[in-house]
Amino acid sequence: MRNILITGIPRSGTTLAASLLDAEPNSVCLNEPEWQRPHPSLTADQFVEAIARDVQELRKKLLAGVPVPDMRKADGGAVTNYFEGGVNIAPQPFTRANLTENFTLGIKHNGPYLAVLPQLIAHGGFDIRAVIRHPLPVIRSWRR
Repeated sequence: MRNILITGIPRSGTTLAASLLDAEPNSVCLNEPEWQRPHPSLTADQFVEAIARDVQELRKKLLAGVPVPDMRKADGGAVTNYFEGGVNIAPQPFTRANLTENFTLGIKHNGPYLAVLPQLIAHGGFDIRAVIRHPLPVIRSWRR
């Protein structure tokens, strides 16, 4: 059983990394769940504990076949571009059949996970993958 958190600055390749993980057998990678946003009343440690509880709850739901909201293509495939064809991808109910108890669960979030990265590392309950690219081309890409 692996819990992988993917983070990095926007447009650095995190969405591609998430889609590649999602394509692996016995694996699911969710994209920026809306409910996993830090609340101003939570400390960084409390937010990390909320993420840890959420990961366990998501594992149970996915194993039981309970749909969870996720950013997906119309065919249920992983998103590689949130604005495909000029249309903004919206969360939709998602399930994956035939997961085993030890499936890999990944979740991709850029800002929220970066904001508490030291606390996520200290928690120790996650494998963390941070996508790093040279910042200048990434920042220039934001203007396009």
